Amino acid sequence: MTTDEQNIFNDLQNNSLIFFKDFIDRITDKDTASDDHISNELVMLSVSSLQISLELALKAVVLKKSGLLQIIKEESSTKSIAVLFQDFQNNSLKTKQFEQIKNYAKSNNLVSTLSDFDYENITSFQKYRNGIVHFSYKFQEGDFFDLKYDITYFVVSILIKVLCTGDDDIKPSEFLEYSLGSKYHNKLIHYRPYVVAMKSMADAHSEKVFNCIICNSRTYAKEEDYCYCCNFYGDLHSFRDCEYCNEKKSMIYDGLNIGINQFTAKAQCLNCLRDTIIFLCPKCESSYNLEITSEQRCSFDDCKFS
Repeated sequence: MTTDEQNIFNDLQNNSLIFFKDFIDRITDKDTASDDHISNELVMLSVSSLQISLELALKAVVLKKSGLLQIIKEESSTKSIAVLFQDFQNNSLKTKQFEQIKNYAKSNNLVSTLSDFDYENITSFQKYRNGIVHFSYKFQEGDFFDLKYDITYFVVSILIKVLCTGDDDIKPSEFLEYSLGSKYHNKLIHYRPYVVAMKSMADAHSEKVFNCIICNSRTYAKEEDYCYCCNFYGDLHSFRDCEYCNEKKSMIYDGLNIGINQFTAKAQCLNCLRDTIIFLCPKCESSYNLEITSEQRCSFDDCKFS
């Protein structure tokens, strides 16, 4: 990209995030998540904010990967980038319809993480948004029980993927915490539909999904040592088998700092949620549950496994 194209890209991306943050503020402040129903007003405003955010984000992707000429109307295609940037600054730059932008991105696979099913969802939201703007779209009563979760799916499985294009390995909570900030991340990790979506994502990526010691949601993917809800990585912690539920490597404890407390530490099972105090032998590294063990354990001076 040229410097002018980079400036336009930055504005598109930043404005997309503004509408995304507007959605998060509204949905978490006005929806108590006490049931699966959502108000007509909240649906209309949420769909509008998310669709605008997506349109700006997708334009930014096409601009970044294919250049400015690919998002502007054909009558301006003979102008230089410098002149087009001046039009942009003067608010006179006209871009193609979103339908054209979407079809171009899809046919050229510009967002490799989006599936055909995702594009079908984009089309549905596009229909909702157009109906709201042009025809005062009337949602059916039954829609209000599904749309809350459909909207959250749109956020984590579509919008964030578009915003993260070029960094396809980033996870939704990583993006939220590092790109939007802890304020917006914290709002969503306490919003039940978001937690439900992250539970499904954790289930899809790990055979074992445990409770997270940080956010207390069952969204910790053991095979990745990662919580999809709150962005907690457990790779700096230690794990042992749990004697209470017999789950393997499910009991977490602070193995890095255990030496400063006579090699004892609090441990909690992320599966059955029981907690205990453990002792870790500094010589052979065998660990013992001090609340239930009856066998002679290692001591500092006498390791029974030596």
